[in-house]
Amino acid sequence: MVTIKELAKRLNLSTTTVSNVIHGKTKEVSAATIERVQKALEEYEYVPNINARNLAQNKSKIIGVAMKGRADKTPNLFKDPFIAELIGGIEKVVRNSGYFMMLYASDDLGEIMKEVSTWNVDGLIAFGIREEDREKVRERYKKPTVCIDGYLCGEHPGMVDIGLTDEEGTYDAVKYLTDKGHRKIAFLSDSVGSVDRARLKGFQRALKDAGTDYRDEDFMRLNPWEDQIEESLKDICDRLNRYTAVFCVSDLYAVTLIAA
Repeated sequence: MVTIKELAKRLNLSTTTVSNVIHGKTKEVSAATIERVQKALEEYEYVPNINARNLAQNKSKIIGVAMKGRADKTPNLFKDPFIAELIGGIEKVVRNSGYFMMLYASDDLGEIMKEVSTWNVDGLIAFGIREEDREKVRERYKKPTVCIDGYLCGEHPGMVDIGLTDEEGTYDAVKYLTDKGHRKIAFLSDSVGSVDRARLKGFQRALKDAGTDYRDEDFMRLNPWEDQIEESLKDICDRLNRYTAVFCVSDLYAVTLIAA
């Protein structure tokens, strides 16, 4: 692999001049020289030394992505179309911005923070960080952090939360059903934590506004474990004849229920 020093020698230029062209500092470099250097870079397939560049700029050009899943969901985390699309979207934006992406997923926050703390990244995107986790994250990680569906992460300096209006979105969806005359509506989820808690609140509020009371039996819990999901679905299907509609917290669960 050719170096800047070797390129400079072949072009009979100083290493400073070649380096300036490579890094876009061409204010005091002639157009002819810029063209010569650029042609040489292409001819010799020059690849910049990323470590040296990052050291000089005090940047790693790496964005970390940390994903925390429940113990019963982490093994199949990337089978979820939402997660797959999310990661793909993040990677595309990171790459198009001239950065690289590092990814780590676990159900153990301590393990995640231990690994992430060793990364020399310019910033972190965290998914699945719950309210009870955010203090631990802030204590151990000082780089800029974006939380996806983190809830209240934005209250901390250096932390920004990006998410949907889960409660309002659910309210609108259930109101659509009640406007169609449905009153016996089930709520399908795998938990009542974090995002699903907000969705359940919207569900309950929509029922109340329609003059219908929410009952505990309206909550149908889907067990996502591969060795238990079939039995879980059977139990849910046996109970569905009491209802005229079902609100599912995700497209994946809706498709899973339809296919059951």
